[in-house]
Amino acid sequence: MAVSDASIRRCPPAWPKDALRITFGVIWAIDATLKWLPGFRSGYLDAIKGAGDSQAGWLHPWFRFWYDLQSPPAYVWGTSSPSSRR
Repeated sequence: MAVSDASIRRCPPAWPKDALRITFGVIWAIDATLKWLPGFRSGYLDAIKGAGDSQAGWLHPWFRFWYDLQSPPAYVWGTSSPSSRR
């Protein structure tokens, strides 16, 4: 039985997918490393607040939302409330 050229399908090369996965992994590893540095936790909320102060007025609610969401009181209520329900 002869095999025709039409019945042979060529698969796309796998290296673009692999390169994308490796690039994503490297970026994820850099992000995780930076988040575990001691200075990140101490300056994170100040960085969000400072970035929001220098933006246009219509963006202030957006930055305020993220600042309030990640500030300690909101974080404490957000994590302790679901875990303490009976």
